[in-house]
Amino acid sequence: MKVRFILIFLVCLLHSTEQLFGQSFLPMHRDVWQEVERSKTNQRTQVHLAVKPFFKNEVPDSLMRFFGKDTAKYYYDLTAALFRDHTAQIKREDYRLALDVLYDFSSGRDFSERSDRNENRFVFTNMRGLMASGDLGKKFTFYTGFYEMQRVTPYYQSVYIDSVGVFPGLGRVKDYRQNGYDHSMSFAGMRYQVLKNWKLDLVYDKQFVGFGYRSLLWSDASFAFPSLRSEWSFMDGKLKYFTSYSALQSLERLPRRDVPESLFKRKTASFNYLSFKPSKRLELGLFEATMWRRVDSLQTYNLPWNAYVPLIGASVATEGWQGANNTYAGINLRFEPFDGIVLYSQWLVNNTEGESQGYQMGVKLFDAVFKGLDFQLEFNQLGSEAYAGSSMLQSVSHFNQPLGHPSFATNQEWIGLLDYRFRRLIFRSRIVMWNTHLSSDLQRHMELEAGYFVNPKTNSQISLSVIHRDLGYTEWIYFISIRTNLHNRYFDF
Repeated sequence: MKVRFILIFLVCLLHSTEQLFGQSFLPMHRDVWQEVERSKTNQRTQVHLAVKPFFKNEVPDSLMRFFGKDTAKYYYDLTAALFRDHTAQIKREDYRLALDVLYDFSSGRDFSERSDRNENRFVFTNMRGLMASGDLGKKFTFYTGFYEMQRVTPYYQSVYIDSVGVFPGLGRVKDYRQNGYDHSMSFAGMRYQVLKNWKLDLVYDKQFVGFGYRSLLWSDASFAFPSLRSEWSFMDGKLKYFTSYSALQSLERLPRRDVPESLFKRKTASFNYLSFKPSKRLELGLFEATMWRRVDSLQTYNLPWNAYVPLIGASVATEGWQGANNTYAGINLRFEPFDGIVLYSQWLVNNTEGESQGYQMGVKLFDAVFKGLDFQLEFNQLGSEAYAGSSMLQSVSHFNQPLGHPSFATNQEWIGLLDYRFRRLIFRSRIVMWNTHLSSDLQRHMELEAGYFVNPKTNSQISLSVIHRDLGYTEWIYFISIRTNLHNRYFDF
């Protein structure tokens, strides 16, 4: 009965919308964000850049040099599918359905100075997946996919995984052979254009709020989660208002009772975000989020009335900074003083007392020196209690990872990124330096990568990489990979 109802709803939806399509989603990967933003600095548009993921109808093709329409001629169906098209696609006047194969096949060597392990360790990733996406008319779009992964990781990743029980951003792990991990992640999203200025999103995926490489407020560094998001647009696109409700969880289980494996304790989070663009060079944002109390050691709780109030500032006004529900807030700023130059900053406050604040400052240079060369420098500082709550169930976290910066322990962090793209050739370099609240010793992560861009539909690439880390001991990692890049992977902390 439920399946029949859904089918009837979709058919009615299809025939009630205009005979156009083209929303589709954009991958969450930094390559796509960078391309949109780099192109935007040369074209004064009203696109709001802080809240991601994007859908393609929000971004003009003129801002998508590599991820927009491919006008190259391909004389064989196989080469077109490999370099331009989806793996399979059905395209009609009023709908489009597509299927893509997802993969990450990487292998390499990890050379570590640690005396408690083999200094020449073979590392690899074996990831397979599928993604389906489509548009029904002009108002409805969707995507859904999954990853299934087995891997043997470098030493520093293994230390982190064993301590928190999850792979960074990709979920809970179980043992694979003697020294590997097995894990998976699904993701999905759908959007319906209710009114010209109102969109509703239902997603099981990650979100990001900010302009930097990191986000201290709400980042895509943790595992996927279900969310209901509303987006309103006013003043000819100068003002946008976002409201999001998310279901999160800890890795702490409820009492077992009569079931063979008890459920994890749930968490509910919401955020409101007001974005204002008084000019095409300036974007300002106000952010407020609350981790609502649902369960503790004594009982479960229903959501209070103010959890349903989609008004920014309401939680701070009703809960304060030290109420039963953990509320935190922040400010975003992005300014383009000249073409190709972006200044950005972010401020976080989780409490007006103690080490519970954080801030970010950064600069981006697009087409620096010559076309295709982009540079980014970022500084982050976090208090030791920036994501803390009265308990782990009130902390700003999901699956044992922060919802902001991927590390609970970082105090100060400096990030330098250099990206160059010439046609389909890609060169990247990254250096991250940081200290922690427990030690002032500077730690380093350096990464070099050279690759070839294969297909824009899944951001698939072939690359050679080398990573060097100095954390009191030295580690060198070399690997080659062929992968589809839909989500970011944060291993540099």
